[in-house]
Amino acid sequence: MTSSKILLYHNDSEVLKRLSQALGNFGLSIISSSDKEYALELAMHENLEFIIWGEELNLEIKKALRDLKRTKNGEQVSIIAIGDTAKIKLYDRIEAQHYGVDDFVSQVDDVTEIQSRITMHQKYHRLIRFNELQAQRFKNLSEVTLSLMLARGISKVCEILSDFFLSSYPQNFQILAVATAKDGRFDYFNLSTAHEEKISHPDDIKQNPYWKEFFRASNDPEFGEVTDQRLLKSFQKWGLSFDKVYQFPLLPRGRPVGIFFLAPAEGAEITPSEISMLEALTRSAAQRLVEIKRIYSLERDGTKISQEAGNYFEKPSEEEIVELLCKLIQGNLHPDICLYINYHEGFKFLYPKHCLIGEDLVNLFEKDKPPVLMLKDFPTLATVTREKKFLISDLTKDKSETDLKNLPGLEDLEINNFLIINTSVSQTIQGFLVIGRKNYLEKFSRGEIIESEKLVRQAEEALEEDQILKTAKLTIKQLERIFELGSELTLNLSLDKVLKKICTANRRTLAWNVVVMDVLDQYGEAYGNVQILGLEPSAYQALTDKNQGPPFLKRMEHSFPISSSYFYDHKNKYSPDDVAKKHIFETMIGSEWSDEDWIYVPIRSRGKLLGMISLNDPVERKRPREDRIRSVEYFANQAAVFIENYELIETIKSSELKYRILAETMTMGLVTCDLEENIIYVNQSLATMLRYNSPEEMLNVKLSDLINTATKSKLSKAVKHILKETSDVADKEIDTQGVELEFVAGDGEEIPFMVYMSPFYQLNKKVGFFGVLSDLRNQKKIERLKADFNSMIVHDLRSPLNIIQGYVDIVRTEVVGPISGEQAELLTIAKENVFKVLKLIDNFLIASKLEAGHFQIDPSINSMNGLIDTIWDHYQVLANEKKIKLNKSLDENLPLISFDKFRIEQVVRNFMSNALKFTPPEGTITLTTKLIRKENPESKETEMRAEVSVTDTGVGISEKELGKVFNKYEQTEAGKDASLKGTGLGLAICREIVDLHEGDVWVKSKLEKGSTFGFLIPIKAITL
Repeated sequence: MTSSKILLYHNDSEVLKRLSQALGNFGLSIISSSDKEYALELAMHENLEFIIWGEELNLEIKKALRDLKRTKNGEQVSIIAIGDTAKIKLYDRIEAQHYGVDDFVSQVDDVTEIQSRITMHQKYHRLIRFNELQAQRFKNLSEVTLSLMLARGISKVCEILSDFFLSSYPQNFQILAVATAKDGRFDYFNLSTAHEEKISHPDDIKQNPYWKEFFRASNDPEFGEVTDQRLLKSFQKWGLSFDKVYQFPLLPRGRPVGIFFLAPAEGAEITPSEISMLEALTRSAAQRLVEIKRIYSLERDGTKISQEAGNYFEKPSEEEIVELLCKLIQGNLHPDICLYINYHEGFKFLYPKHCLIGEDLVNLFEKDKPPVLMLKDFPTLATVTREKKFLISDLTKDKSETDLKNLPGLEDLEINNFLIINTSVSQTIQGFLVIGRKNYLEKFSRGEIIESEKLVRQAEEALEEDQILKTAKLTIKQLERIFELGSELTLNLSLDKVLKKICTANRRTLAWNVVVMDVLDQYGEAYGNVQILGLEPSAYQALTDKNQGPPFLKRMEHSFPISSSYFYDHKNKYSPDDVAKKHIFETMIGSEWSDEDWIYVPIRSRGKLLGMISLNDPVERKRPREDRIRSVEYFANQAAVFIENYELIETIKSSELKYRILAETMTMGLVTCDLEENIIYVNQSLATMLRYNSPEEMLNVKLSDLINTATKSKLSKAVKHILKETSDVADKEIDTQGVELEFVAGDGEEIPFMVYMSPFYQLNKKVGFFGVLSDLRNQKKIERLKADFNSMIVHDLRSPLNIIQGYVDIVRTEVVGPISGEQAELLTIAKENVFKVLKLIDNFLIASKLEAGHFQIDPSINSMNGLIDTIWDHYQVLANEKKIKLNKSLDENLPLISFDKFRIEQVVRNFMSNALKFTPPEGTITLTTKLIRKENPESKETEMRAEVSVTDTGVGISEKELGKVFNKYEQTEAGKDASLKGTGLGLAICREIVDLHEGDVWVKSKLEKGSTFGFLIPIKAITL
């Protein structure tokens, strides 16, 4: 049994599975389905040999099977129904056969019977095909013989002969050679292969000596299989494949005028009776060639139009391209009529455009335009649309194709032979070229068909270029509309108006009659309808009610993906694993639109579904391709962007209003400045505190102009820190603790403020800074009272302590009498502790002066290196006692500097004392000075600074504690050790001293690695 393609249908899936497995074991190709509608759809689209129907044949099924039988694919399908044959009466069998059922089997599980019926029908079909083929060959032979007698050119005779062999016998190759015996030159030579095999050295074939020997041989060549081994080896050498080769000399009376070689396809043979029949045919062809040479003179190689038609189609318009195609066909084939019909695939409309009769090149439809026709009225053209290839129609043979005679221009012409070629652009049929001849014997030869197809293909290329140009113009128009729409969609419009504009633009620009938009509400809970165009709201509401919500919610999972959107096919539900359904959907792209189908284009942003554009009823009435959908997606993207932006803007507006109310009602001052320190916003509180009538009076004034001279440097330092990309760890106090500045009020009063600053960003770029100002006047009053109280307490404590220290020294030095060694030791301890208390009181006194603003420095010209040498000598003894190595590195380029020697010594000694305190034995302490040169980014001048630093290899400070080491009364974890504990004022005093020198203090440290404390003070020109 040969492999056959069989469709099995049964509503019981278990039965279907058993039957499919059993028949598959016999080598049959099985397609099965338990879905009746899907099975019928498969039957219409698949190329089947058998259908086994496992359900009762009701009237609906019988009609469907009859319709299948009437299609071209269905003619050869055998339908076998499964039923109880004992109950099927003769009348039922006759009626079933009338509807197309060919046979019955009684039991669904009787696989042997089903296999037997399939085998029987296969043999029956083969016999019918063989008889039909033989009858057709004899009929063709008689017609071809008559056509040869009417042919008026050597090329025409050869093409008729070659076409007959090509249509009658499957073949590997054929060679037809016609030559003049006298000079051996070819009048016609053609070699064609079935599989377009590559022929090595094709020009050498014509030059082969065999041809001269053949045409000059004195004896008549034989008809039948070639046995000449030399000739067979030549065929192999030329790259031709064959099992057998037959030769048919073109032998009139006398010497041969040509020869025809035929190599049948593998396994095929030509019977002796067929050889005799073909011998008569080739002799008739030879006789006609002799007559043509004698009567019409020689026509070598079938001369045809020599110009390349490609250049002719360089026309800008579709109308001119089609007109030129008709004229070239008319001039080349000389038909009795050449008709071109435009085709609209969506509406199935036919528009007759050009009609040329005989040799007249004037368009018959130029003045009188024929009416628009429907494809359904012309089944022959419908066949061409399905098969998408040329069709040769002979009305003397097929009376069913008489519909062609109803085409405009053919009413008064008795056309018997038609050649129909479709023109397609981008796989879409654009029109039909209908060529006709009256004489039924003047068939269209293969050469004429090839030439016509070549012209049509060249015209298609020109039409495609024209369509690309039109598409480009349309795309530009659509983009222009999108850009125009973008300019129309301003923030002044409400969201509802914007989305309605997008729907309207979608409908007008992209030619969809029905456009519906649904958008998710701001809470993300439900979809609300925005716009319905081209559809009654009640109809869409009914659809919504039927689906218990917007239809797309349930349909999307059953819709086919197309671009980034979805195609809902009401007949063919999408399933990711069903390859067959996907294939059917892809083949239906570009076919007729159904109003029950929908296109769903999501409105998405960052993966979130914000809404849906639902489309129906395209103007061209065709299922859209991806490029058509992508145009809609442009509008969907615009809608998504606007919805997102609208929500964001509403949030920003709400946030802006909230913060503006906060800014205007807060008791603290608020100021915003640009990068040049120009004030661009001031709240009412700050304007009131600085005694201005309104905030507007302070706008566009530099912030530094409102600061007194003493604290301007602090402002400059703070602004630089805020606006630069990175900052030192020690500078973070500006962010966390703010900076104290004194503002000059409108009436001249200087008011202290604590200012907390932060950068001001727009579009991720720093454009200025904010400042929040806290009025310190009340705090300063409290601090002054506190300082005065502390100063009083300190003075009251210093006097008795100094007296105690004096009396201790008198007793310890035995001025008033001798004391024991133990007493002397106790008095020394008492003196040291009195000294510590006095030092602590001094620190409190300095801190009080700083807080009260009474602390001042007395700068003079000094040598920084000289001061460091003195301090280093003093601490060398202490370092040796703790077994700590003390190093120094002094920059000799450091000049004389103006600074308060006493206070800077106090800073360095504090750094050294801390280093000795926290560095273990065998550690190292290094005292360093440097001259630092740095360009000022604003003035572009080189500034010089003196840097002094103390580096140790002690316990170090953790990164999280670095920001508080210079704060008052703050200590690190290491400093809290009872043996190392201090007051927490030393480094805070150091910072204030350096600040008064307009310098910077800093620290770098790593836990368990050590620390570096340092400061920088500016080197200014010395005035003598």
